Amino acid sequence: MTKSKGPAHLVGDGTLKRCSVCQYPFLPDAQPTVNEAFAMHLCMAHKPGQTREDASQAAQRIVRG
Repeated sequence: MTKSKGPAHLVGDGTLKRCSVCQYPFLPDAQPTVNEAFAMHLCMAHKPGQTREDASQAAQRIVRG
């Protein structure tokens, strides 16, 4: 898997989908839907103006939570 340099989007990884920026995984049976979960992830982890380091720290916080 390579990290995208463009806007964040979902990328396929076997049965999972992942965030192209931080590689956060989304299961196919995610509730709400994968697309809704990804939209919430973008709002929480990849806010406009956030630096790469901030996004990485936010992703780690989400995974731990």
